[in-house]
Amino acid sequence: MLPPAEQSLVDRDPDLPGLALLLDRDRLTRWLGSLLGRPVTVRLHHLRYKPGTSCVLHVQAGDQALLVAATARSEAAKHAKTLERSAGSIIGTDPGRQVLVGTPAADRDLPGVALLTDPAQRDRLLGRLLRHGPVVDPAVEPVLLRYKPHRRWVGLLPSATGEHVLLRVQRPAATQAAAHALTALAGTAPRTPQLLGCHPRRGALAAAYLPGTTAQEAPAEAVAAVGRALAALHHHPSRTLPQRRADADAEQVRAAADQLAVLLPHLAVRAHHLAEQVAALLTVAGGQPSCVHGDFSLDQAVIGPEGEAALIDLDAAAVADPAADLGCAGAALVRDRVLGARTEADQQRRLTALHQGYTAARGPARTDRVRGHTAAHLLRLTAEPFRLGQVPDWPAAAAALLTEAEHVAAEVGGVRT
Repeated sequence: MLPPAEQSLVDRDPDLPGLALLLDRDRLTRWLGSLLGRPVTVRLHHLRYKPGTSCVLHVQAGDQALLVAATARSEAAKHAKTLERSAGSIIGTDPGRQVLVGTPAADRDLPGVALLTDPAQRDRLLGRLLRHGPVVDPAVEPVLLRYKPHRRWVGLLPSATGEHVLLRVQRPAATQAAAHALTALAGTAPRTPQLLGCHPRRGALAAAYLPGTTAQEAPAEAVAAVGRALAALHHHPSRTLPQRRADADAEQVRAAADQLAVLLPHLAVRAHHLAEQVAALLTVAGGQPSCVHGDFSLDQAVIGPEGEAALIDLDAAAVADPAADLGCAGAALVRDRVLGARTEADQQRRLTALHQGYTAARGPARTDRVRGHTAAHLLRLTAEPFRLGQVPDWPAAAAALLTEAEHVAAEVGGVRT
């Protein structure tokens, strides 16, 4: 039996008959076990839901990564086309519910995955990506690191020299943006991954893998190095990165409120009210725009063996308000605490170390702008407990994040008055 919040979603989305199956962990586990012919333990890694259109999951069934996709009845033609194009990667279907199960190679939005996971085609694509890069064995299949259906697939491949190559597949526009960012930021502080090759049409990119420990897992005192690296990025002279529109942040907080209202209608009024408050804060003229990461948190920084920090995952790099990166990092730390991944004391130690390192390196972000961006990113994170698929009481976690965002926004509002 589905919990009340999930049942409410199913009841309000009758055009998506497979939604009930995908949101019911026990039923889904039994069904996948029957398709695979063995009992499986299912771990859900990512859920993407578009009301009235689709719901897709990245599921780990034992040691096998699976794409599980439910399509709305109105999207029957698209569903049929996916089945036709990805026949070799489909493990099973439920025609009545318009649900398919396959390997990530069945992802219609990431066609490069099928090329990198097929031994017969991998050699050609790697030859294109690594024309001037390290030598790799095309017979070796990349190890999957991360997979967000219809968004991003990341794999790791060893080279003959002992180095590792990071392979990423995204939609073509996102791949081009990531390649441009790595090129624009190469050769100066902070350290960023070296671009090895790019095939935009296939949405595939190869970059050097930066070994180390993510700042998410490193000791709290190591986070000061991340603050210094972030300040160096904000001081970067490049202006070839795209200019972020002034109203883009306001649009995103309003979209986040809309999304939360769909998931939890009883929070709609609070979410929309907060979105307008935060949008007003963000549209007030800020400091001098600079190069920014665009989606920064401590898991986007790697601490190397000498204690220096490098920045990774620069897909959203742009010229914008540098306070947004600090606000985003602060919101992610609050999320981790709300979800029980870290204590409040650890959250504060890491945030303090980040700001100390940033201030010591004379980062240009205005401190009076950081809290407004923190509130914005907390609102944008309210749907994450649902998307993660691993939070038992995700409605309570979403409501807690909304409350945290309201408190931060109220503090900013109080300061402003």
